[in-house]
Amino acid sequence: MLFEANHSGFTTSVVRYLDNIPKDPRPNQACIYVPFRIEGMEQDLLGLVDTGSPWCLIRWPLLQQMGFLPLSASDQDTEAPLNTSIGQIRGYFSTLGMELLCDEGVSVEIDATVFVSESWQGKKAPNMLGYIGCLSRLRFAVDPTRNLFHFGLAETDGTT
Repeated sequence: MLFEANHSGFTTSVVRYLDNIPKDPRPNQACIYVPFRIEGMEQDLLGLVDTGSPWCLIRWPLLQQMGFLPLSASDQDTEAPLNTSIGQIRGYFSTLGMELLCDEGVSVEIDATVFVSESWQGKKAPNMLGYIGCLSRLRFAVDPTRNLFHFGLAETDGTT
């Protein structure tokens, strides 16, 4: 765990991250994959930590298993575009309960904002943990020499 200069806790948890995965669509790129679980699913997943992605993106087959509908069949009245590494996709927003899993400390549960799109599938579309509505709710730090991802809930003191 990490501490601030005043000895208060900065993070509560740590996990060893993967910097590549089998059949990685991003060979030779700097990647951080951390384990997480979606509420209601037993399966542990890997998510690409991406501070440049505004939203979380979960592969469409997983969302289908959870009962999400394609945009054309959903009752969502707000359709949105999103520019991604595979081009512009269209979808809608939803909230999912997620648990970031740890090796030491306590796993952290958050409600994450997810961009739902049936276009987010295939080898070049990993599960992504985006900044707005997910990573922005955490304090986190990376130790690249030991492949450690430190994290904990962001504490707000009402001044930000």
